[in-house]
Order: sequence, then structure tokens, then C-alpha cells
Amino acid sequence: MFNYVYVASALAIIPLAGLMGQGTEHLSTKTGPGFGALINATFGNATELIISILALRQGYIEIVRASISGAIIGNVLFVTGAALVVTGIKKKEVVFNPQAVGMVTALLCLASIAMVMPLLVFLSFLWSPMNLGFDPLGDVTRMFAFR
Repeated sequence: MFNYVYVASALAIIPLAGLMGQGTEHLSTKTGPGFGALINATFGNATELIISILALRQGYIEIVRASISGAIIGNVLFVTGAALVVTGIKKKEVVFNPQAVGMVTALLCLASIAMVMPLLVFLSFLWSPMNLGFDPLGDVTRMFAFR
């Protein structure tokens, strides 16, 4: 029964995301590009926020973790990469805004660090001196520890 509910829920979110996208586009035409981009960024992830809140209430922490990881990978890596590939296919020569490239590069680095840091913390506890006698992050952790 859970699989049917999941599929029905996923199918129900698709038109909701489309309606929210049309609404934010309509608002951005009335308010201007700056505020429209803010509204689009805020409400563009509303479905993920709704799913995360409902999953946390039910105790599905792993689903929330996977949803957040998927959102980071999808929004930062996949969308940017797909846009660059499609642009490269359609145009012979592409001119990029240096500020936009710097911002996207910084977001890519930040997203990569955000994805790797929990793993490093987990591995530092897993490889603590009590478990294996090997502490790869111990010196770095002690170096930044507040005393």
C-alpha cells in the first residue's frame, strides 16, 4: 500500500510545482527581476520543504537526508551542467559574465564542501583512537578547537 501512496503523492506534486512556477513567473513580471528571482528561489523548493516537514513528522530522517542531498546535487550540479551543455550545443561561441561564473563556482565549491563535511565528521568518529587507533582528522580538529 505504501508504494501506491508514494506514487500518487509524487504524481500530485508535479502539477503543484508547475502551478507554483507559473505563479512565481507571473509575480516576477509584476515586481521586477530582482524580487522575482527571490520569489522563484524561495518557492521553487517549496515542494521539497513540504516533503521534508511531513517526512520528519513521520520519523523518516533518511528520506529527508536524501531529499536534501538530491536538491543540492540537482540544483547546483545538474541544472548548471545541463545549461552549459545545451548552450554549448546551440552556440559555437559562448560569452559568460565573469561575476556570474564566479558566483556559480563558489556555489559549486560550497555545495561540494557541504556534501563532504558530514562524511568527514562521521569518519573522524569511526576512526577514533578508541576504535581503530587511527585518527585522520584528530590533529586538524584539535588545531581548531576552542580552549
